[in-house]
Amino acid sequence: MFHCLFTVKVRHPAYIKVIKKVYIFASLLIFWMDGIYFEVISKLGKRIVVTTSRLDLIAKTKHPEISGKEEEVRETLYNPDEIRLSKSDATVYLYYKYYGGLSLSVVVKHKNGEGFVVTAYYTDRIKEGKQLYKRQP
Repeated sequence: MFHCLFTVKVRHPAYIKVIKKVYIFASLLIFWMDGIYFEVISKLGKRIVVTTSRLDLIAKTKHPEISGKEEEVRETLYNPDEIRLSKSDATVYLYYKYYGGLSLSVVVKHKNGEGFVVTAYYTDRIKEGKQLYKRQP
């Protein structure tokens, strides 16, 4: 798989529409080629995709404590205890589910009603940010 980064200076609206469609198609193709490990419709009604390579990167490199916890990640996205909007990026949502003394935090980037997992980790602190959802006791 390869990625190509380029800049195009186009001002004609018809060309801009075509370029946007090609970009969206290429993004979907990369997800398809990468392999979708699972997808979930979140509590907010958004489709979230978790790719095999992203889950491997998280579990093997960034947060090894997530290895073997795929079901917990899925459950956190599907049935969270709390959802917050990131203070620094309005397209990033933090999904939390309590497991014992810690919370599993799954960080998701949302665009156009779709989302993908950026990272997941256990934490003892909920980040600041606008609360979008909280489970009632």
